[in-house]
Amino acid sequence: MGGYDGDDYGPIYQAPEIRVEVSGLDDFGRLLRAEFDAGFRPGKSVIELDHGRGVGFGERNPSMDMQAVRQKYLECLQRAMGNLAAYVYYSEILISAVDKIATAYRDSDALSAAGQQQVEQALATAFLEAQAAKAEEAKRELHRETARLRLSGAS
Repeated sequence: MGGYDGDDYGPIYQAPEIRVEVSGLDDFGRLLRAEFDAGFRPGKSVIELDHGRGVGFGERNPSMDMQAVRQKYLECLQRAMGNLAAYVYYSEILISAVDKIATAYRDSDALSAAGQQQVEQALATAFLEAQAAKAEEAKRELHRETARLRLSGAS
């Protein structure tokens, strides 16, 4: 019953490698930005101009029902403009967040790779140092054995 020889306990577990395709995040960010800039920004101006005109019907109609409808429509226009502003705000946050996430993954991957290289270098150094120490101990043992043989008159 000695130490671990690698066979008594089965194979050593290796965690699967996790890969994040940062280029996919970059592509997604570019797509969002392109859609926003090419499709939404130009349309936004038209919508703002149209909705900014206010209620375009029934102004001179004295009916109380018509005025209630106009008021309700005005409230809907105002909510739509608020939603439009919120859409712009949150779209820009999403686009920025995707860029920041991709950058963080790239920085993390670089740090992880550097860390992995450091771990591998430390293991290699420790292995070489252990080999050197073992060789030095063998050399000392050879000198001790040689000295013992001389003292015993066997030389």
